[in-house]
Amino acid sequence: MGRGGTQYVAADQFPEDYKAYLEERRWLFGFEHQISQSFDKYMLTLSAGALGLSITFIKQLAPNPLPKTLPYLYFSWGLFTLALLIVLMSLLFSQHAFHRQSKAMDKAYADQQDARSHHNIWVDATDWANWLSIIFFTAGVVCLMVFSSSNPPQP
Repeated sequence: MGRGGTQYVAADQFPEDYKAYLEERRWLFGFEHQISQSFDKYMLTLSAGALGLSITFIKQLAPNPLPKTLPYLYFSWGLFTLALLIVLMSLLFSQHAFHRQSKAMDKAYADQQDARSHHNIWVDATDWANWLSIIFFTAGVVCLMVFSSSNPPQP
């Protein structure tokens, strides 16, 4: 007996549909987890790196930037910071999505239904957060490029 009185069955005694269910579930969570980890890691690294690069740029390469270009620098810092915060939010949303999907799959299997028809709002929230982080990061890069090109290095 397992926890909560659940009786475990040997793997070779599982019905074929349950084996398929378990395999799809393992694949779903494993693959999704890998992709999610990679995306979040890259977005965090790129956003933090761009923020650090822009701070270095202003101190070392453009100590006296043109005043009219400073808003581009400030916007880039704000956009990179937003991208970082949104990626962190997407990590939390993703955690909720996995938890909710796991519960939905268990319920669907118990009721003999298709779990893929279940709508998981946390998946939508994670998707939106990921897209927003890309948009804010890209806008930050554009603002930083405008600032950089307007303030060429001085000898």
